[in-house]
Amino acid sequence: MELVKINADLGRIGGLLKMWLTNDEKLELEGHSSARLESVILAALRDTKAIQALLYQKASALKF
Repeated sequence: MELVKINADLGRIGGLLKMWLTNDEKLELEGHSSARLESVILAALRDTKAIQALLYQKASALKF
């Protein structure tokens, strides 16, 4: 069950990244500066790498 939750977290972060990278109209309405947006995107990418590492660690520990 834990792997499912970790994978869901990756999906949510991926969805946010996709929105940030493809939806200029929505971003303009929310008033994000490009520097702030870049900072948020880089933080999300770091989070993604950390979650991927956790997923790999948990999956590697499984015994079949």
